[in-house]
Amino acid sequence: MIKKRREISFQNYDLILLLSVIILSVIGIFFIYSSGVSSQGVSLSREYIKQIVWVVTGIILMILFSIIDYRRLKLLALLVFAGAVGLLFLTLLWGSVINGAKSWLGIGTLGIQPSEFSKIAVILFLASFLEDNHKEMKSVKTIMLAFLIVGIPSSLIILQPDLGTAMVMGPIFFAMIFIGGCDIKHLAFLLLTLFLVIFFTLFHAWNIYINPNSMDISRLFVEPKLIISIIVIFALLSILSLIGYA
Repeated sequence: MIKKRREISFQNYDLILLLSVIILSVIGIFFIYSSGVSSQGVSLSREYIKQIVWVVTGIILMILFSIIDYRRLKLLALLVFAGAVGLLFLTLLWGSVINGAKSWLGIGTLGIQPSEFSKIAVILFLASFLEDNHKEMKSVKTIMLAFLIVGIPSSLIILQPDLGTAMVMGPIFFAMIFIGGCDIKHLAFLLLTLFLVIFFTLFHAWNIYINPNSMDISRLFVEPKLIISIIVIFALLSILSLIGYA
């Protein structure tokens, strides 16, 4: 509940932060411009123009949101999250395939990448959820619901497939539930699960690209039927463990 309306003021505005963002953005534009210039000094790319448009748009939005009472954003958290998930669904149906991933939504050369906006939506909605349930942060149910908030958009992003953006959701989730006050045992369990997923994924890649003549145990991580069986067993054991622990 918002008890007091914050007055809009530029007196305490962080000018150093704003200046740092502008300087870094300008340097980035020069880098993009220089990458499209040939050795004869001829510009072969106009990507830097798009970058200028995005930088100006981003700075305007940054200033706008910095003078708005952030507590009022909580009222829009669910709506923003639902909108982001909806855009991800639309991207899977009618998105444009660029660099092997159907991650862009737009017309012609103009478009947006909904997966990038979904990061903000997840942070906003997850923060709202954790605040409303801060007294139940030691509960397994709360952690599972928090994981579901991150898992839904992450699954849609993986289906594009855009593994790089989906992986960003992991640190966001772990950092926020840790700050939110979750049980360290729950956090350790989730981190261990993540470690095992990464390990088995790398093990699978090792046997395909580096050592194809590996021992028979590698079949457990290569053959689709065995992989599905292992995933189902691990999922059931994890659920039973969490229910028993709760």
